[in-house]
Amino acid sequence: EASGMGRYLPSKSSKEGRGHILVIGGGVDVGSAVVMETFLKALCRKGCGTNPDVVIMSQTESSGEVQAMLQKQWSLAFNIHFFVGSPLEAEDMKRVKCGKASMVF
Repeated sequence: EASGMGRYLPSKSSKEGRGHILVIGGGVDVGSAVVMETFLKALCRKGCGTNPDVVIMSQTESSGEVQAMLQKQWSLAFNIHFFVGSPLEAEDMKRVKCGKASMVF
């Protein structure tokens, strides 16, 4: 959902056992878009088979820089999702399926 308040729906590759990677915390909330882009590109490398979905959850709406990054061609080629929520709220963690994540950063 464009507002970031929806629920994470796994892609086909995630349903086939790849799981998803959840990225939360202060680095997402106040971190540099350049640093986030470098981190995400490392997670979503071309040529390493099917990449897992990447779910980003921030306590604030994404900045214009982050929104622009998520619209770049490399980002669109991977299953990157952005949600607004708090890791301290159980309902938010359910929305991003934290319990089923293969990794959490």
